[in-house]
Amino acid sequence: MSKIDEALSKAAESGARSLVPSYMPSGSRESGTSMTQIVAPISSKRRGDITLMLEPKQLTVSELNKKRIVHPDMPDVRIVDSFRRLRTKLLQDANGKNLTIMVTAVRAGGGASFTALNLATVFSFDKAKTALLLDCNMQSSSLRHILRTSSEVGLTDYLESDSVSLDEIIQPSGVPRLRWIPAGEQREITHEYYSSVKMQAMMKALKERYSDRYIIIDAPPVTQAADATILADFCDCVLLVVPYGKVTERQIEAAAKLFENHERVGVVFNDSPDYIKMAG
Repeated sequence: MSKIDEALSKAAESGARSLVPSYMPSGSRESGTSMTQIVAPISSKRRGDITLMLEPKQLTVSELNKKRIVHPDMPDVRIVDSFRRLRTKLLQDANGKNLTIMVTAVRAGGGASFTALNLATVFSFDKAKTALLLDCNMQSSSLRHILRTSSEVGLTDYLESDSVSLDEIIQPSGVPRLRWIPAGEQREITHEYYSSVKMQAMMKALKERYSDRYIIIDAPPVTQAADATILADFCDCVLLVVPYGKVTERQIEAAAKLFENHERVGVVFNDSPDYIKMAG
């Protein structure tokens, strides 16, 4: 058994689940690495009939490729299929219910935003479903450089001001049936936002707004204050992104332990040598 396997075995005792292999040659915007192995498990709440959303101008295939956003017509189907397999695993464990999923990384630049964005995208492939991507990286957002935005307001603006409505911060992404909430203005102290009564009320409203909606939260890395652990309380499942070969066993174990009281925890390996071997 390798050191990574040993570390994951220990992490599993704290709630992590078994891996679902997958191969992805395209890297994350944050680290330039490839995603190769995935884990998932969960549960959530379905709340009624499907609601159709008005679609604005969509990103072209060329734009999707440039932004590293998965789509059905990708030249290398392994990329999109890996995310589809992750989605399928999550849905199987959800027993037909909707999900709120948090994606975080063991360290900064681990690929969490790339994973969150593309997981939300594959959920929106189904024309009977919608997805909402919530950017909670208030200190260092990468999604703001990738997705379209129709206004300057975002999550921080909503939480700070009574004059900003929830409708104002939910924006089209350029991907059909996928909406997103930008992080808003950069903030150094963030945990007070996530633990606020208004944040709790907002999450409740988002879960109830559409009966067919899946919510994906792009959370800061676990090394960044207590943000990820606070956000996990809103979620049915936590996905922990591990950049292969770039963190120690101790770091993996420490990250998994933070969520030991959470019922559903999954692991996503980023930049595994298995892909390099396959690609060669």
